Amino acid sequence: MNTDLIQREFDTDVSRYFNSAAIGVTPQRSKHKVETVLQWELRPSQYDFELWQQRPDSIRLQLAQLLGASEESIAHGTSVTDFISLIAQVYPLKKTDAVVAMKGDYPSLVLPWMVAQQTRSFQFCLLDQDCFFEPEKLIKVLPAQTRVLNISQTMFNTGRRLDIEAIGKICRERDILYIVDGTQSFGGTHLEKEILNLIDIYTCSTYKWMLGAYGHAFAYFSSKALEETPRMTGSWLAAANSEDLNNLLQYTLDTLPGARKFDRGQVPNSLVLAALEGALEVLLEVGLKNAEAHNHALAQHFYQELPREHCRVTTPEGFENIVCFEMDEKKLESFNSLIESQEFSVSFREGSVRNSFHIFNHKNNVDEYLGLLREL
Repeated sequence: MNTDLIQREFDTDVSRYFNSAAIGVTPQRSKHKVETVLQWELRPSQYDFELWQQRPDSIRLQLAQLLGASEESIAHGTSVTDFISLIAQVYPLKKTDAVVAMKGDYPSLVLPWMVAQQTRSFQFCLLDQDCFFEPEKLIKVLPAQTRVLNISQTMFNTGRRLDIEAIGKICRERDILYIVDGTQSFGGTHLEKEILNLIDIYTCSTYKWMLGAYGHAFAYFSSKALEETPRMTGSWLAAANSEDLNNLLQYTLDTLPGARKFDRGQVPNSLVLAALEGALEVLLEVGLKNAEAHNHALAQHFYQELPREHCRVTTPEGFENIVCFEMDEKKLESFNSLIESQEFSVSFREGSVRNSFHIFNHKNNVDEYLGLLREL
């Protein structure tokens, strides 16, 4: 990995920040891009409207390059909830059709279907986690009438990784719309092209592992998903004539190509997109495969060296960048005091301490952290 690039883009004090699963660290070049945009906001007469109009598509291209997809397949949104809510409200479903999600998955993949079920007629069922981690079990319990399956790629509270390829093959065989959320994976890991080809909709919030600012997410739509999902909003920016500001009153339902019809209404959010643009530049320069190798090596080292006598690991083998453990209440109080005094940052999720490692973290800092855990 390009260590010079990392040193330029990230302050040394963030090397003790083991919390990218909560919110990522935005690189230095994003600061400069945001400052430029902020100057435009303060003096609108200096606004570069050409760049404002082009930025969503330039970032669409960056996202497509990282994902290994066509830029026409990428849509901009504000959150994963936005995209799942869209599908839940408009995807064609009959009363007998079933939508399947996983018990214990992140609320963004569950609540939109629960809300949609209040006004639409379809079956929504939550299956036990075990069957998703053993696809041969999933084959047996998956309802025959399943039309949509919606899961996370990596569990937010344990770091456990699902075999999204095996599940994708099941969905492909049964003609099930397959939706995967990569928020706790993509950016810290890469996605193989052959796996992406099995997925119909891949959603991802970009403020965690992708190092952008809060308030943006993207979704990849396969040709099947683009064809079968109706447009729900009437954003003028998605209209085919939106680039001609002198022709806006020629109302049209024709849209710009591909997944742009699903872009949120104010897609050229200059401050958020400027921060994301810098982050994506850094990830493209680092390379997601290099980032994945670095991150996984740190996570594996941490996993193997954890003092198991008082740290009960809740992350099983086959994880990505997240390692979680539990400890008794007394030890936890001491732990909180220690990490605060040493300025380490981690998360607490569902009773576990969640540790997540990214490109700006270093092995010597992980070893310092392990040393604190051994002292407890």
